[in-house]
Amino acid sequence: MTAPVSRGYRCRISLLTEADGKKSVLSKCGTLQTDDCGGVILSYESADDAGSFFTDGKRASWRRNGEMSALFLFEAGKITKGTFGPDGLNGEVRIKTHKIALKQQKDVVSAEVVYTLVFDYGEQKMKVKLCARLSEKSSENTGA
Repeated sequence: MTAPVSRGYRCRISLLTEADGKKSVLSKCGTLQTDDCGGVILSYESADDAGSFFTDGKRASWRRNGEMSALFLFEAGKITKGTFGPDGLNGEVRIKTHKIALKQQKDVVSAEVVYTLVFDYGEQKMKVKLCARLSEKSSENTGA
């Protein structure tokens, strides 16, 4: 990313993933940053894992580190590549991105990516929704 990035603001990140119709929800404390081109970066770190999600509404990237690491790159209407796996045993996957959406409101940012992972042995339909709500103390400093 080449655009200047603002300092981070504390937020609560809710992450809903749907894989072949099976849903799971995680909630993490994290950081929200914006860039001058309208993109957002949501990141979190805990004792077990760390993650970073970027989108400007047209493209997106999702990096996870931990027991299962991954780097997925998304661009609507295109096929991109991603890597995943435990450290040292990364595999590759093709990614068909169907939809990337970004909505920004005063204290809430939401993003959605709908995609299909294409493996040698088949496909897996995926949907990821992220919602970041600024923490009460940090929202006073955003200028929003």
